[in-house]
Amino acid sequence: MTETEQFCQILRERSAENVSAGRLLFQNRLFGQLISVLRQELDSLVRAVFLLSNDLLISALVCKEFYFLFMKERRNKPWVLS
Repeated sequence: MTETEQFCQILRERSAENVSAGRLLFQNRLFGQLISVLRQELDSLVRAVFLLSNDLLISALVCKEFYFLFMKERRNKPWVLS
């Protein structure tokens, strides 16, 4: 499973939990908390759109170690940006 597939699976699981929670909150007329869950869903959507446009960020989020290879003399050093 690729990092992108793992990331999407995590988002789907979180979204399913939020749907279940939202139904219970609505049934119990806890509208303030329901708005909070909807806000979390919107936040996840915005993050997903941003992160899915950048594979490097997805790799970082699913705890994969990676290296920047921008400069020949700095190879194999983690997190070198310049």
